[in-house]
Amino acid sequence: MKKNIIIYLIPLLILVYTVINVFAIMHHEPWRDEAQAWLLARDANLFSLFKSMHYEATPALWHLLIMPFAKAGLPFITQFIIHLFIAIAAVTLFLYYAPFPNLTKLLFIFSYYLAYEYSVIARNYSISILLLFLIAILYPKRFKLPIIYSLLIFLLSNTNALSIFPAFALIIIFILEFHKYAVRDKKTYLSILIMLLGSVLAILQIYPYKDSWYLFNFDLFYKTNYLEPFYAIARTFIPFAPSSLFYISLASIILIIMALPILTEAMAFSILALSYTGLFYVLIFHSAERWHAGFLLIILIFSLWIATYYSNHVKEKTDKRLLKSLFIKDYTRLSLFFLNICLILSVIFTIKAYLLEYKYCFSGARDMAEFIQKNDLDDSIIIAQNSPSASALLPYLPHAKFWYAGEKEFGTYVIFSLQNRLSHPLSAFETISRAKEKFPNKGKKIFLLITGLDPTEGKKFRLLYKTDKSKNNPLGAEDESFYLYQYID
Repeated sequence: MKKNIIIYLIPLLILVYTVINVFAIMHHEPWRDEAQAWLLARDANLFSLFKSMHYEATPALWHLLIMPFAKAGLPFITQFIIHLFIAIAAVTLFLYYAPFPNLTKLLFIFSYYLAYEYSVIARNYSISILLLFLIAILYPKRFKLPIIYSLLIFLLSNTNALSIFPAFALIIIFILEFHKYAVRDKKTYLSILIMLLGSVLAILQIYPYKDSWYLFNFDLFYKTNYLEPFYAIARTFIPFAPSSLFYISLASIILIIMALPILTEAMAFSILALSYTGLFYVLIFHSAERWHAGFLLIILIFSLWIATYYSNHVKEKTDKRLLKSLFIKDYTRLSLFFLNICLILSVIFTIKAYLLEYKYCFSGARDMAEFIQKNDLDDSIIIAQNSPSASALLPYLPHAKFWYAGEKEFGTYVIFSLQNRLSHPLSAFETISRAKEKFPNKGKKIFLLITGLDPTEGKKFRLLYKTDKSKNNPLGAEDESFYLYQYID
């Protein structure tokens, strides 16, 4: 298709993208990670919010963005509207400005990560994507508009822990080129300071307290798995790929082929290499979840985008450079061929994800919360067996707090301290015992459990409601199927 024709089709593509995402969001039942951000924004003050970031292992930009809306008492769906606007903005920029063929653009925006994982599920990754695309667009003018460029990197550093690595890589490249091109401008010096300040601020926010569960993971009991980065590579191109040697080998070869155009451009390759090195280090200590794997794809796309800038803006037109440009041209075709094949497969996974959202529950939280609200149970003492899972209900119950049996206190958002995490998961028996000890004579007690009671345990309890549809959704939160019991002794 001619370029001028596709430009006229872009608004239609954006409309289609918006409509299918609205459909998916309407059928999506948010899980605890989505709820946790909203609860922090709604119920924590600024001091408590930033204190919680040391336990969350992420900077607070996303929380600060949604905080005014949460504090204003707007419904939980507001978070998803904001998130969708961010995703639409990122897709719009990609369609208009990305230096990729029209087919690649079309497949990419409807691939699994752009059309589901980072658009339907409301987390902070979509901000990273938007900022990376803005940085790529501004990249040719980074020394002409250094303050704007530095502010984008400042924000990128503070979106999530994964984004710190590409942000740091961009800072290093900027400083190297600052010296290489002998840029001597007060604004440029100031921009470097702003970028470094953003990185420092991000690190200060996520630096774990001594009782942080994440520090506990790294230092003591969490086993390192050096294959996790390779599992992530496999899921980068095949989101539901099993952790097998075949898929790992195939995906690694595909990644190398896709990166060939970047290898000849030192700066673009440095961005990719530094970013991947940091991400791989994190993944060694963390499971290669889909949202982590997708970030590898985003960084690859971003690096390819930056590589085109360097290949198109060369001062010396030598024969050697001409040979290099021919090399780039040939390998770019090969890279794009494999990228398009992987994106076609990814689009198929998008369709599968949408069908799963339509047919099954992602989480039982919304369904259970609606039952509690409809039956006026939100004023009762509700004892939650597992605070991380149970917290997913509370965005729908704005005036309620659960008594978390693990923490032995009322609360909404969860503090992921070592003490709290070691208390999970409690058995149903231990949950009931702690509740009887805390509330020996108070009114009706409602138990929100993630496991059903056996006949012996359940003699003094009446099952009010249960949600177990999320068990059939491989994408969903398996431990967010709930049983609601009333103590009748």
